[in-house]
Amino acid sequence: MNRPRQRICIADIGRVVTGKTPPTKQPELYGTSYPFITPTDIGDDSRNVQPARFISELGRKRHSSAMLPPNAVCFTCIASIGKICMTKQLSLTNQQINSVIVDESKHDPRYVFYLLITETERIKAVAGGVATPIINKTAFSEMEMEVHPLTIQRKIAAILSAYD
Repeated sequence: MNRPRQRICIADIGRVVTGKTPPTKQPELYGTSYPFITPTDIGDDSRNVQPARFISELGRKRHSSAMLPPNAVCFTCIASIGKICMTKQLSLTNQQINSVIVDESKHDPRYVFYLLITETERIKAVAGGVATPIINKTAFSEMEMEVHPLTIQRKIAAILSAYD
């Protein structure tokens, strides 16, 4: 018998990481090896992203704590709140993006992607900031959501992915 949905925080889904931007005054940190994802790279209708810039191996080493593995779910949390995508390979995002490195033993990354899409308006509603809306890492991490058991997550993700 399947367990009912449970209410958990985003931080319980996986590790939340805020991106970093390599200094442009250090061009050796940029290159062709790893995607550098910014909000302008994220479209409104796809989980795939087409980054305009990439970082080098040196850039990866310099920002190793902010590097994201494949299947991380990226969510913009400043200005254009709610743009969302998933990484396909080892990637770095800028500081406007909080990403969830999903604990795949408990959650399906594609399900988390679709869950965050459905929760975008609620997340936007808690954003502070007068001139520029922002939801900081702590507030983002503490957002509560209802999640299905993993077996159901996988079924939901498979159905929704078929439409992408």
